[in-house]
Amino acid sequence: MLNKWVAFLINETRYCCNIQQIKEVIPYAQCNPFPGSNQFAEGILSIRGEVITIISGEKLLCDKNITQQNNILIIENAGQERIGVTVDQVDSIIEFDPESIDTSIEARGGQTATWVTGTINEDNNLTIVVDFTNLMTLQSSEVE
Repeated sequence: MLNKWVAFLINETRYCCNIQQIKEVIPYAQCNPFPGSNQFAEGILSIRGEVITIISGEKLLCDKNITQQNNILIIENAGQERIGVTVDQVDSIIEFDPESIDTSIEARGGQTATWVTGTINEDNNLTIVVDFTNLMTLQSSEVE
């Protein structure tokens, strides 16, 4: 069965996540830094009265900070907890079967980040598949 995925770019690399994880996409806004945040956090942002932690997509997925962030993906899990992830741009909505994800990848140092699920190659476009639900679990455990 085909699922819909939001494809986005960070440092000219194409990523995607399941469309059901995305609550909304908003224009980039400068965040307010806060002490004690983890290495990926850019800061916090008040969106319609709700304070949301904003994570740098560049720091999270590629360790570089060379392009301008133009959007923030607001991610929501089943418990309605939200975080934001900065991206260069939202590319498109793509469809593919989750069974076609190649999960035989290794990340930096031979360890795979828990939020990187695998890759998909559609029409000669390599896309890295991410699951931000795992990222939210990490954020919650660091706050506790």
